[in-house]
Amino acid sequence: MFRLVCPSLQPLFIREIHRVAFSKRFLLQNKMMLATACAYFHWPDTHSHSASGVGLTMQSYHGYKRLRTQTTPCCSMIRLASTSNPENPTRSVEQDSQPTDKSAPNFHLVKLRSWAFAVEPFGSLSFKTSLSIRVMPIDPHDYPAADRAFVHLLLCSKSRDEKVKQKIESFGKGSDRNGMLERFVRCSVQYSDDVIHINGDAVDDVNDTLISKEDTDYLWLVEVPMSYDVKAVTTDEASVTVEHLENQTCKVQTDKGDIVTKKLKSDKVSLRSTSGDVNCMKMLQGNITIATGDYGNVTTDRLQGQEVSINAGSGAILVKDVYANNSSFGSVNGGINLGNLHGDVAVSCKEGNLNIGSLDGSLTAHIDKGDITVYLAKHKDVDIDCKQGDISIKTSADVTTKLHLQASENIELPQELAANFTPETKDESREPDNRTKKGSLKGGQASSLTAVAHHGGITLSIQSWFDSLQLQKK
Repeated sequence: MFRLVCPSLQPLFIREIHRVAFSKRFLLQNKMMLATACAYFHWPDTHSHSASGVGLTMQSYHGYKRLRTQTTPCCSMIRLASTSNPENPTRSVEQDSQPTDKSAPNFHLVKLRSWAFAVEPFGSLSFKTSLSIRVMPIDPHDYPAADRAFVHLLLCSKSRDEKVKQKIESFGKGSDRNGMLERFVRCSVQYSDDVIHINGDAVDDVNDTLISKEDTDYLWLVEVPMSYDVKAVTTDEASVTVEHLENQTCKVQTDKGDIVTKKLKSDKVSLRSTSGDVNCMKMLQGNITIATGDYGNVTTDRLQGQEVSINAGSGAILVKDVYANNSSFGSVNGGINLGNLHGDVAVSCKEGNLNIGSLDGSLTAHIDKGDITVYLAKHKDVDIDCKQGDISIKTSADVTTKLHLQASENIELPQELAANFTPETKDESREPDNRTKKGSLKGGQASSLTAVAHHGGITLSIQSWFDSLQLQKK
């Protein structure tokens, strides 16, 4: 359809597409939108060869990288990603178990409708929908005034039937586009008072013998100025992806769908899901609240802000780095794995293991049932309480602190530290098998370390900071 031989003309080609879409509300041909979505989500272009040329052109569109992760933004077999390799963008840097072009299933895609708005640089998005969402910024090179917003509604069929493919392709050729839209989705998109309101739900009974609701997914693909706030509420299995924004508020609530953020900076971040996963890639900055229930997992890279709070039900919590004044982590029945922690930290878990790669600050940890492993790099006051399980504490040789260790079983100390502790004694006021050791490292009085294992043992060992990094890599 459109073919560009000279790569330098590609940005001009993209700008012209949006100019026409804004001025005339022109709907792009479905094959072009198919190629664009293939570039967005790393879907193989299974349609005509004429669309492949457009797909190669659209892949170079600034700000749109084919990504792949463990979450599903549109349908259960589509994946986004945390990183892309510039030399081979179809594969992530971490060669994970994601599907390649050969193993990926065929998807039949059509753009149901697009909306274009002239907007102010600061505004907000408001979603109430049962359809999946992906929000990204407009290209600042194409729109330096940050005065445009685009909303696209996409339909994706996962069926491999050739008749379904032909049916999907025929949708974009009909003259009654609005009638086609209402056939599948009841939706409204409005812009007023600097707010873009997006509402929509899939039609329960499509009344089509070839296309079923089970084989069909929908996606809101939205491009807005970078400073736009996001407030999204989704139901059913609709997922939400927000990336590369710098705003004041990002508030997302899902039911069974996953939540994904990437390089998001916001004054206030609230990510909540009833049973879906939450995945924060690269950096998430702001006052952060993350919560998920049932078996939803929380996975983050770097968190930075004044206050950080993460809670999970029976799922796992995996956090790489935290730079915050105060942070708290809680799980009802799931493991908690924390990397490098800075600031005051509070952890609670009813049942599950706790692992902390490195602590620079204070710690209060209460575990009802599970083992605790922590490395203290440079700590303030540390209070660890484990009702049923073992405690393993690793610290550097230059730490200055006073210690109070109490366990129902043995307390193991390295030989170089044994002389710093009082002899092992029995506390007559408690259970007969309680044992207590008190001492200090380098005569420290500024900070304290208290560890109590009610039904378990305690191991204290010396480990260098470099060795702790090697263990984290493993």
